[in-house]
Amino acid sequence: MPTAEPTAEDPDHAGPSTMAGRWIRATMLRQPQLREHYRARLHAGPGGMSRDDLEVIRAASKLAVRRVFSPEDDVRKITRFVLDLRERFGPQAPGALEIEALIRADLGETDVATDDIPQLTVLAAATLAAALIAFQHALTDADVDGLVTAAESSARSHGWRPLPAH
Repeated sequence: MPTAEPTAEDPDHAGPSTMAGRWIRATMLRQPQLREHYRARLHAGPGGMSRDDLEVIRAASKLAVRRVFSPEDDVRKITRFVLDLRERFGPQAPGALEIEALIRADLGETDVATDDIPQLTVLAAATLAAALIAFQHALTDADVDGLVTAAESSARSHGWRPLPAH
C-alpha cells in the first residue's frame, strides 16, 4: 500500500525534494501509484525527462550500487547481479553489457565505455539497478530517503538543476 505523497510543506519531511528524487524513491520502495504520479510529471515536457532529472536517478543508482559492490569485488559478482536483474525484469531490462558497464563506471572503473549508451538505456539501467538493490537488501524508507536526498545533492553539486517537487 503506497504511503501518502510526501510534501515539502511537511516540517517533518526530510525526503527527496525533486520530481526525479520522488520518482526514484517511489520506484525503489515499490509504490506504483506514486511512481506513476511522478512519472507523468517528469515526462510532461516535449522532450520527456530532462538530463537534469536523469542525473538525479543516475546518482541514486550510483549510491545504491556502491552500497552493495566495491571496486575490489570480483566481476562475476556484478555479472550475477546483472543476470538476476535481466531475469526479473525481462524485456524492460537493457542489455547485460550496458548495465554491467554502467555499474563498473559507478564503481570508478575508467576503462569502460559508457559515453555512447543512449540516455533511455542509462535511465532504464539506473532505475532497475536501484530498484533491485533496494528490494534485495530490504532498504527502509529512511535508507532510501537518505540515499535519494544525497543523490539530489550530488546532482546539484555537479551543476544539474532537477525539477523541484512543488
